[in-house]
Amino acid sequence: SATMREIADAACLHVPTMYQHLTSKDEVLELVYMQAMERIAAGMDASATETQDPVAALIEAFSMLLASSDEYRRDIGVLNREFKSLQPDARRRVIAMYREMIQRFGDPVARGIHHGQFRETDPFLVGNYIEMMADIWALRPFFLAGYSLEEYRRVSIEFMLYGLAGRPGPGPRTG
Repeated sequence: SATMREIADAACLHVPTMYQHLTSKDEVLELVYMQAMERIAAGMDASATETQDPVAALIEAFSMLLASSDEYRRDIGVLNREFKSLQPDARRRVIAMYREMIQRFGDPVARGIHHGQFRETDPFLVGNYIEMMADIWALRPFFLAGYSLEEYRRVSIEFMLYGLAGRPGPGPRTG
């Protein structure tokens, strides 16, 4: 369980200020989620357009989300740990925010399917997978310590695009 100091840090608030404006840990966590989602959404929206090529849109959106995951790595850890402790109403609101973010990946996937760039698949599930690839960078630094952010970005994008295009990968390693 996160301390109020960790939550205040993630919200960019001093602990006394936080207590003056918010009455519960749920309110604080929900505020932190909202701020984080709004920052990420603004960055993703600034780089995307409805007419943008689906491949370029996915690459830009993922790159932006991954950069945010790198910048806010500690905050993401706190939020993921504390999600289960949110009251049901707050949890539903946070899930709704996540759905909106995931839709920012699902929309270009759906456009790519429509234009024949991607194979038939479920855009919502693919959006979740793409979002999780960015989360992995933030939540598993102990496994990824030997990789640079750029290496991880490149391999993730390659994995994402080959999976969507329906092309087989290099196959299992032998030997």
